[in-house]
This record gives sequence, C-alpha cells and structure tokens, in this order.
Amino acid sequence: MAGKGPGYHEFNFSPSGEWAATAFTGYRDGGLPASAPAPGIVVRRRGERLELEAQMRAGCLPPGRSLRLGLSAVVEESDAGLTYWALRHPAGPPDFHHADAFVLPLERPASPEVDTLTAGVGP
Repeated sequence: MAGKGPGYHEFNFSPSGEWAATAFTGYRDGGLPASAPAPGIVVRRRGERLELEAQMRAGCLPPGRSLRLGLSAVVEESDAGLTYWALRHPAGPPDFHHADAFVLPLERPASPEVDTLTAGVGP
C-alpha cells in the first residue's frame, strides 16, 4: 500500500511457486491484474518451520519512497480448517484488505542501482 491514498497492490506468493499481483483503486475496489515480472520465490523448510522469501522488482510497487506493508497468510491445517495470520488484524473478522492491516513501513532503496525488494515470512 502506498503511504497515502486509497489505492493499493496485493501480491500473493505460494510455497508452490505460484503468485499473483492485483491492483486496487480503493478498499476491495478494482481488483485488476497488475503488470509485474515474475518474482523470485524461495521456500525453505527447517524442521516444523516453513519460510517463504519473495524478491521482486521495486518498479512493481506504487510510486513514492514510503510504503506500508501488510504481511498475512492463510494456512490450511491438516484437518482442512483454515487459520488466518497477519502482523495486525483489524477489529472483526480477518480482513487483509483493511487499511489497519498495513502496518510495516517499507522504504524504497535510495540507490537506483538497487532495484529489488525482498520480504520474507518466517521467524
């Protein structure tokens, strides 16, 4: 999500290597495929821990230096139940599109030579 304004981009990364990029003009509004080159996705399994690292071109993100990131996951348990994980859940049922879920500040690299951003999920 850009630092200001209602628009945001959603990037979905799966341990299977599948991914999707979607652009929204406002809260759940738009939902059109966003143009983005394929990210680099690395998955590591360490014991009972699963780590996913996604690396993408900085140009895929909305313009501006200051961004807010909302990391979230939907996990299917072995009994087919779903659990919802996020840095912050807004009040009410899980809603990864709510502006209150975008809590992690992300600064674009100042150097034009650095053109990728990496976000990882895992302890």
